[in-house]
Amino acid sequence: MKSGKKNRTGFGKLLEAWEPPDHAGDPIGCVATSFTFSPDFFEEECLSRFLGLESDPNEDGPYYLIEREEKLAGVVCAAALVDQHHCRGSRSLRWDLMPARVKRGIFHAKISLLFWNQHMRAIVSSANLTKQGYRLNQEVFAVLDFMENGAFPASLFDELIEFLKYCFVISGYPKESKDPAVKRCKTLFDMASRIAKNWSLPEKPRPGKSPVVDFIFVGPERASTFDGLKRAWRDGSPPDMAIVTSPFFDEKESNKPASEIWNMVNRRGKAEVIYQLLAEEIPGKEEILLHAPETLKTSKPANRRTAQVLFKRIQEVEAEDGGKGFIRPLHLKSIWLESDRYATYMVGSSNFTSAGMGLGPGTNIEANVAYSINHARDRKSYRMLNSGHIRGEELGDEAKWKWIGSPAGAEDAEADEVVLPAAFESAVFSLNKEHKGIVVIQIAGNPPEGWIIKHEGSAVYDGTRWEEAGKPGSITIAWAEWKPPSGFEVYWRGAPKPAWLPVNVVDMNALPPPEDLKDLPLEALIDILTSAQPLHQVIRRWLKKREGVPGNKEHGPLINPHDRVDTSSFLLQRTRRISFALNALRGRLERPASTKESLDWRLCGPIGVAALAKAIAKEAKSDQEKAFILTELALELSRVEPREIKGSLPKSRIKNRIAEVIKELRESILQYRIEDNERLKHYIRSVLDEICP
Repeated sequence: MKSGKKNRTGFGKLLEAWEPPDHAGDPIGCVATSFTFSPDFFEEECLSRFLGLESDPNEDGPYYLIEREEKLAGVVCAAALVDQHHCRGSRSLRWDLMPARVKRGIFHAKISLLFWNQHMRAIVSSANLTKQGYRLNQEVFAVLDFMENGAFPASLFDELIEFLKYCFVISGYPKESKDPAVKRCKTLFDMASRIAKNWSLPEKPRPGKSPVVDFIFVGPERASTFDGLKRAWRDGSPPDMAIVTSPFFDEKESNKPASEIWNMVNRRGKAEVIYQLLAEEIPGKEEILLHAPETLKTSKPANRRTAQVLFKRIQEVEAEDGGKGFIRPLHLKSIWLESDRYATYMVGSSNFTSAGMGLGPGTNIEANVAYSINHARDRKSYRMLNSGHIRGEELGDEAKWKWIGSPAGAEDAEADEVVLPAAFESAVFSLNKEHKGIVVIQIAGNPPEGWIIKHEGSAVYDGTRWEEAGKPGSITIAWAEWKPPSGFEVYWRGAPKPAWLPVNVVDMNALPPPEDLKDLPLEALIDILTSAQPLHQVIRRWLKKREGVPGNKEHGPLINPHDRVDTSSFLLQRTRRISFALNALRGRLERPASTKESLDWRLCGPIGVAALAKAIAKEAKSDQEKAFILTELALELSRVEPREIKGSLPKSRIKNRIAEVIKELRESILQYRIEDNERLKHYIRSVLDEICP
């Protein structure tokens, strides 16, 4: 649970769960789900911790962008699946944003799957991916770690992956979806499943081990939360106490969850149902306002004389050490069940509403975790579990109570955001055959009348143009700007405000590098390749060095184009200046690569092999110099012996990819005119024939 209380068992900072544990390895990818959402918060707070960024977006400016670019370029997938009412906002296209279009109910699950190559973590919480959820509210969260020789069973991880796949299907992305963002997520899921199968994990919960953990996932055509609780409750006798904590409740005359909870507890003899909720006293009035419906009280079966309903208040005002109070709104959701020997504690996203508990039509997509303990045998685990369960204060005189219902704008109610019409299926950015940017928007059916697509206030396409083109199933928008759009505003006749159409990328390699990494000169690349410091630190030093050159905003070329010496010995002498860089590049390529994407960054990124070859070709003064130095580069690549560790790419796969790059270098080298220097021609031919026959 999240709280302002320091050093209290069971309480902690949710953002710390995004940080890699010791020996977790390189980041592979992450997929997060949420109802409300803040792209800036997700990018700058959550992803930065997951990736292990050292720079700060507010203090380091362009250096943060460079480090973020490098780290994100190496992951298989970074994505957020967000309810369609809240899926909007500018962002880096290095991570995907997808609207969850649930036909009935809302997408309310809050799951984050974090995947490092030696460790996987699932965070299931009540907190949305916003500053409010992670820093201000009273929230509750569960962290489940999966690793070699881990305690949680393989079946639990399989259940998590299957539910995440279900989330995509129920959100409008079928199993055969060709959406590139969805395909990246599914690739990550499949990769995670393969790695987990190679770990030594128990197949099922170990008998006698405590606690036993269950996922309780809710959604259309799935079992209700109560069914999940009954499955998690493994004692032969029912609980005699239930404690429900929720900020939101059903406002209908018939309160289904309040009635159903009585089927969980003892049907004979003593039983208690305790509701922990918001309540406030009005100064100057003899009233206590309960933010809940009176049906919580009246839903108790009339024939249950030995059963009682109790109410407790959760305080939203906490006092700091100096005594100054601050507001922590209640947003956590939990159910505690207990008997004289057994206890189950469920935490997650389900409000105590019909939609949240999966009762009847309009069921939300919800995710919860239940911990169950035989506390008669394991008092230590029981105390630990109990320490994370918030306890309210007894309410005063019932005669003063006034029932005013849940807080305004109940979470299960639809937001006032304008939902993107279903006709606008997706928008993806890519490069065409001429390597120019395009955005392809898929259209299904007929959009609403008078629709216009705008970017930063300017129209880029509209319904009239679409009809004149014969109402095609996809439209292509040429994109001449250097920076691709992260989304478009969609207007139509009668809409009170525009909806947001997020843009994702077909291939991350189509994205331009940050401005400070674009077309780096050879000297900068040598500095980067030969430095042991992180990329963003080297770039910081290099930019300061460049700015300090009097009368010169940029470095001159490492190889002076005005030199007019044409001997092989001189070429060899000049090559020594970059031989150390070539050797360092080889060392970088020999380090284990956790993903195909990280390998592509080393080969084709702005500080990789392709960038170095481009800089050499640009700054060398003659075809002979270009051919000779590029041959040395190809020779160094042929000597790469990749190291392979558990969880990394196979050595053979890396060597095959490098061989493709060598072949491309060979083709470019053979285009240069070197016939005038027979010794150089013989040397280059012999090297190329040896390494790339």
